[in-house]
Amino acid sequence: MTVCSKEHPLVEDLSKKNLQAVPQSIIENVDLRELYLDQNALKQLPDSLTNLCSLQRLSVYRNHLTQFPDWLFEMNQLEKINFSANNIEIIPDGIGELYRLNTLDLNHNSIASIPESIGRLSELRFLYLAGNCLEILPKSFSNLKNLLYLNISDNRFTHFPESICGLTSLLELRAYNNKITSLPSNIIGLESLRELHLLNNSLTVISEEIGELTILKKLIIQNNQLSQISENIRKLQNLTDLDLRTNRLIEVPTALGELSNLRYLDLRDNDLRFLPESIAKLEKLEKIDLRLNKRLQLPPEIEILKKRGCLVYV
Repeated sequence: MTVCSKEHPLVEDLSKKNLQAVPQSIIENVDLRELYLDQNALKQLPDSLTNLCSLQRLSVYRNHLTQFPDWLFEMNQLEKINFSANNIEIIPDGIGELYRLNTLDLNHNSIASIPESIGRLSELRFLYLAGNCLEILPKSFSNLKNLLYLNISDNRFTHFPESICGLTSLLELRAYNNKITSLPSNIIGLESLRELHLLNNSLTVISEEIGELTILKKLIIQNNQLSQISENIRKLQNLTDLDLRTNRLIEVPTALGELSNLRYLDLRDNDLRFLPESIAKLEKLEKIDLRLNKRLQLPPEIEILKKRGCLVYV
């Protein structure tokens, strides 16, 4: 068992030190397991960091790095990498060599493409790609069968990347602040999905296939261009949160009343005229927000919800 001493700690946190270079003392610590260099002034990482053959976690969040160093891909003990909030434009093919990687954070860079080799990261669980310049994802993406969390928000997607639909273990998908216009039929492949966040896109319709995501608990589609919701939504029997704020809905389906586990329903800022009588069947509903629907006529069933203790905002 490796012994941690003051001279050779297993974890080094040199965040917020205004560093412009990595100290030599770090490079000499071959037993180092975790290195945090966040919020410094680093423009590059020295090749000599390959001496850290035991390194498992490397974080260089918010520096001035413009590229992934090629030597990094020789560090095959790495499990977690955080290169977020830098100025990186290209991810080299070598990323696929980091076969132990379970967390990869590339949020808020200038990345325009992801190499096919990413599909070789079979241990990857958490992948952060928000705030880049991505328009497509590689086909090999569907090979990430152990991925649990994916964030592709704040990119340039106009189509929902179909390679995502092969991620059978995915629990949470965040894809807000894009320009996605529709969801593919094979979205049913996301059989383990619990949360789907699609706010601030350009969706005009939610296809019937959404009802096949029967484990889904949170469906967030705020600020799109939806004019209708499929009756097939009744299949989402595990749904607890449904956010349809700021769309173009004139009505919601009767099937909404069959969502027996729904706790939170946001219908603000639509063009609703009526609500279905079935709304009274939502026995677990804790809050319904109906504000900014100027022509909405409230049904008597709203009083039933209030008597149960449901918060009703109108």
